[in-house]
Amino acid sequence: MATIRCNLFYSCILSLFLATCSSYDSVREEIQNNEHAATLTGQFMLPQQVAPPAEIQSVALYRGSNEGAPPIINLSGNQQLTLEFDHISPEVRQFKLTVSHRSKNWEESPISPSAYLESFFETYFGDGRKSFVQNPTYYHYTYRFPNERLTITQSGNYFLSVWDYDSSELLFRIPFFVTENKGKLTTQIETLFAQRDDARSVAQPFSEYRYPRFIQQPQFDLSFMYVQNQFWGRRRETKRFDTATPGVVNFHLGRDDAFIADYEFNLLEIPDFDPDGRHIIDVYSGETPPRVILRRDVQRFEGHPASYPSVFKIPHDDRRAQYGSVQFFFEPASALPENAQLYIVGDFNSWMIDRNYRMAFDSADSLWKGDGLIKQGIYHYKYVLLRNNQINDLELDRMFTSSRSQYITFVYFHDPQRNFDRLLQVDITSQ
Repeated sequence: MATIRCNLFYSCILSLFLATCSSYDSVREEIQNNEHAATLTGQFMLPQQVAPPAEIQSVALYRGSNEGAPPIINLSGNQQLTLEFDHISPEVRQFKLTVSHRSKNWEESPISPSAYLESFFETYFGDGRKSFVQNPTYYHYTYRFPNERLTITQSGNYFLSVWDYDSSELLFRIPFFVTENKGKLTTQIETLFAQRDDARSVAQPFSEYRYPRFIQQPQFDLSFMYVQNQFWGRRRETKRFDTATPGVVNFHLGRDDAFIADYEFNLLEIPDFDPDGRHIIDVYSGETPPRVILRRDVQRFEGHPASYPSVFKIPHDDRRAQYGSVQFFFEPASALPENAQLYIVGDFNSWMIDRNYRMAFDSADSLWKGDGLIKQGIYHYKYVLLRNNQINDLELDRMFTSSRSQYITFVYFHDPQRNFDRLLQVDITSQ
């Protein structure tokens, strides 16, 4: 009976802090995140990804122990990927994990699981570590693979799916990559200034790939992709390549397809919930979760602060880290319609358009206000507008903080014998 009472009490607490994190829900559109994402143009993440439910937070997938590293490993060798997330619950849970091979365009692969797995088709894990903090309590889960129960035998694009063990409900789905590390790939980034109508600079990647001898028809069997800042949904395939030199392919993006070079973010530094006057103005620690009031973001044309790297370490594995209902306040340089679809996207919500992160206009304060359940750490984020199902991420970022960008180059080989896309080589360049 005591356990039942505890669970009922915690369910009430869970409902309370989720409601607190959505204090402006009355004016938000009632949209399902995944259904809405599938209709959007310019989304940061893949439309086939599945965002986690509210009780699962701080999802991360990265290579080895390097948080922030792209989820890319070599097919041969001992490299592993690390999956981490928190489950907000007073009890430890069990989960099921599956992986699925995909084409270069993330369509379902024609090969069966037995062709790319030399192990079980699904595996299970639990053993979460309970947080040292309450208000709310959470369990932290870590799973590393490939391993003896999950062995991958083919290169390519993959989705990792995590399911609830008891209900078999799909909780979230995220991508990762396995490369054969064959051939030699180098990429250089050329910055072209004031190339666009808005006077922004563009970053144009140029690559050289020295392919292995088994490639017989590079002009037909090879394809090339570029991704900026691990925004997988914004990958760009190029058809601009030259195979005139035997054994070598040179390829690049055209200027019209080049990336924004002066891409800008806002920086959120909340390693603890202490009012510092710089980021945090006030904290209401007696609430569940604590309510954290941020200094307002003001879009002005006063010059750039110092630039900072684009990858940050979030304390996923620090069980002393708390979650808070973090309150954002934004004053744009030009007035927006009060019914504008204005969202916060960032590391803390996997760069997905989420109704819980939609902002509402407060006419009394003449400010846009929004909130989100966010763990203590360091993140970068942006304010974006939705117009006609198109994400506009450039209008509201001017004169915030410039950041270094990361460019990832992918070389795919469509295997003519087995009719699937192999990932031969990857290059990572920062600028």
